[in-house]
Amino acid sequence: MPLNIVDMGCIQAISSGIRLDADPNGGPRLFLYRQTVDSDFTKWTYLGPIVSFPAKVPFPWSGNSGINFETAGVTRLNEHGHAIDTGTDPNAFDM
Repeated sequence: MPLNIVDMGCIQAISSGIRLDADPNGGPRLFLYRQTVDSDFTKWTYLGPIVSFPAKVPFPWSGNSGINFETAGVTRLNEHGHAIDTGTDPNAFDM
């Protein structure tokens, strides 16, 4: 079942990774958090990784995935969670 972001309030993604010496299944991750208390940006709840790759997965355009992601992108999601909106969908959410 997809996440219902309508009821989640503020959410954020943090680019990171898990070191291979800490976990043999480590690699780059994009961790998702939601704001726990409305209007208090110091209270967040970890929801889990939304993107997870094994370390050093080969990519034809950039060598490999490495050990961590450097940055998280911001996108606009429609009500189905698809990032295909051109900016005209009145039901899309800015992430």
